Amino acid sequence: MQEDLFRQSISSPGGPAEPARAAARPWAPPGAAGPILIDFSKPAGAFHLSILEGGLLKVVVSPPNPEAYIELSKLPTRQQRAGVFGAAFWDLSGILSIASSMRHEVVIDPPVQAMIDRWNKRCLELEYVKNFAEFPDFHVPGLDIDFLDFQARGVNYFVMQRSGLLGDQMGTGKSIQSLGILFTHRQALGGRIETLILAPTSVVGDWHAKFRRFAKTEIAVADGTPARRHKIYESKPEFLALSYDTFIRDAAEIVQHFRPQAILADECQRFTNRKSKAAKTIHDFVDIALPKFRIPISGSPVANRPDDLWPILRLINPDLAGFATAFENRYLVKKPIYGYDHKTGKLGPKTYPGGKAPIMKVEGYQNLDELRMKIAPHMIRRLKKDVLKNLKEKWFERVEITLSAKERKVYEDLQARFAEFMAGVNSDDGDEEQIDNYLEFFTEAQQICSSLAIVGKGDQSSKMDELREFVSEYADDQKILIFSRFKEMTKIVTHELKSYHPLHLNGDIPQSKRQPLVDAFQDKEEHRLFVSTLKAGGVGLTLTAGTIVIRLDRWVSPAANEQAVDRAHRIGQGKQVTVVDFIVKDSIEERILEILNKKQKMINSLMSSDDDEETQERKIIRSLRRGELLNLI
Repeated sequence: MQEDLFRQSISSPGGPAEPARAAARPWAPPGAAGPILIDFSKPAGAFHLSILEGGLLKVVVSPPNPEAYIELSKLPTRQQRAGVFGAAFWDLSGILSIASSMRHEVVIDPPVQAMIDRWNKRCLELEYVKNFAEFPDFHVPGLDIDFLDFQARGVNYFVMQRSGLLGDQMGTGKSIQSLGILFTHRQALGGRIETLILAPTSVVGDWHAKFRRFAKTEIAVADGTPARRHKIYESKPEFLALSYDTFIRDAAEIVQHFRPQAILADECQRFTNRKSKAAKTIHDFVDIALPKFRIPISGSPVANRPDDLWPILRLINPDLAGFATAFENRYLVKKPIYGYDHKTGKLGPKTYPGGKAPIMKVEGYQNLDELRMKIAPHMIRRLKKDVLKNLKEKWFERVEITLSAKERKVYEDLQARFAEFMAGVNSDDGDEEQIDNYLEFFTEAQQICSSLAIVGKGDQSSKMDELREFVSEYADDQKILIFSRFKEMTKIVTHELKSYHPLHLNGDIPQSKRQPLVDAFQDKEEHRLFVSTLKAGGVGLTLTAGTIVIRLDRWVSPAANEQAVDRAHRIGQGKQVTVVDFIVKDSIEERILEILNKKQKMINSLMSSDDDEETQERKIIRSLRRGELLNLI
């Protein structure tokens, strides 16, 4: 429990294990060399916490300890006031962690203790609503929705908390809960709540459909020409939905006409790169518009690393997020990248052009328990297996494919070219240009595994041959979803399997035509296949008519792959879902699975439970060493 964690941290300084003590030497003169005896039964010092103006915590270390202040200065939300060290209340868990690691007790002034007690009480109330509260016959005026028990708890949780991350696993009805939250606040505000809904292009139409189905309410969708969008903004609708791309273009104009009281950021993993245009635009917008209710939504908010959470926390509450670089330094382990200086011929840390700051590489993660404790009251995360007891478990199968002699020859030629390229690379770590080169090789390796037609080396495809046999065996009885990261491969599949009346979705399909494709697959028996790129079909679509999900290839992001599966394995699915991975033996596709397993452990450690896919892939490539890069292909 939150209170227990605080009490334990305060009362148990902990610290390093007690070493074996040397015998005392009473005959030795003062100052003689010898072991320094430490009494581990006593604290080494104390952290005194009091209140600064504005609710900040004043931290005084006694006896004065520069090392302690250095560690405290690394907290993401620490602040300096008139020469006095201060920190935001959000970093209390960090203060306690540092005190414990340095064997310092924590002395808390009564006003600070009162704040802690109020916060602990609120956290306990939130935990109760999240996990135990009962809301029989829960109904939200204005919505035609029968909420499941866990969904009712989710709605009430965010009505209490106002802003936070709705991070339930994909397929649990996050959009349903979001409508419940909005319309509960709407009733409290007198029947109107100006709301901005941001979503990937492929999902905007789904929001329009949900409003019409569950709320019987129109929602303005800003698309089309600039003149049409301008007219929509000027009309000041109650509910406005638009894609992230449109928002980036129009944010300055939107904020002139539309100051929403609530903002929903669906699939918010799309802006987990804090330097992306999407993240910067959203943060600037909320700083001006100041919406009361901020709900980022994602079934996979941590795509790669803990700092993926920073842009999301920044949207929820800038004070909670703190300084971006401090957040990264607190929760990531970074080391300088070394290389040869061509001018001096010496080995040393690489630096950014024109500067002395070293280029750092992420080597691991730290303080994740502290981070989890910090963000826990600001998010809700439930897994399907825990809340959807009637939803059957997924079955996983693997189809192993052997390349033909010609395909293997093309693949081995690529391996040789890559080995030759790597022989000219001087270090493990590459700059952006090198990473682009790596990605070209890795992408081409996957394309060869899919079809030689994609790389212009013929038309052979052992994977397509295997897929044709698989579909002929199962498509009469079950509908099948087929995903590939390559648009060219989805076109090949659609053409080769046209007798099954496949529906084809990729990034070129306009938003207005996407929902009709989904409806046709769900409702019309003749459409046995739904073929899509992972990027276009990975989010926001409900395709529960499908009971087999085929992944012809994989991203290196676990989230992207699972999102595809959860188009079928979600609320409304009454049948068993089988996930089939097509893997070419002795190829990059086998090695990608190893990477995915490693990444999933980190995600699970942080989420007890955007970067877009290309950016995620760049991060992974950057983290691999020379031998790992060679082994990957």
